[in-house]
Amino acid sequence: MKFQFSGIDEHIKALGMTPRDLFGSEPAYELAVSLIEISNIWDDFIDGDHVAPSEINAAFYACLIEIPANQFYRQHWNSIHALMQNAILQFLCANRWENDKDPHGLELGHVLRYGVAHVVAQIVILAKGVQHAADVLPALYKALCGDRVEDYRAEIMKRGVINDG
Repeated sequence: MKFQFSGIDEHIKALGMTPRDLFGSEPAYELAVSLIEISNIWDDFIDGDHVAPSEINAAFYACLIEIPANQFYRQHWNSIHALMQNAILQFLCANRWENDKDPHGLELGHVLRYGVAHVVAQIVILAKGVQHAADVLPALYKALCGDRVEDYRAEIMKRGVINDG
């Protein structure tokens, strides 16, 4: 029940790389794709956007079956797990500030909602080393963190309270 996700593949191609060039191995790439997709589905669900049942099923399957069995995740659990936990807590903070329409919180929330990008960056570091990460992360962060703060703020201000995150 693997994710069919082309978004990151487009960004990788724009860097002039293949998934193996960027992530070093199929398991590292699959972990990054799963985390990005799960975070996108979770964000859409919390924001009240339509999420197809097949997407929800794939996200739960990835969380409960694929990620725990992923060779790269298992090998680097100690270096990835705490970042994943932190990314979730950042997402919950951002959701609270969005509900409150807190101006300062919205500025921070825009950044905190991209916590999964830091996990993906750690995957790149672990898979290919610090120098490789230093070379590719500026472009990868821009690709993964595509929303502009002005657009984010405008969207939040026009919608009502989101699900209690």
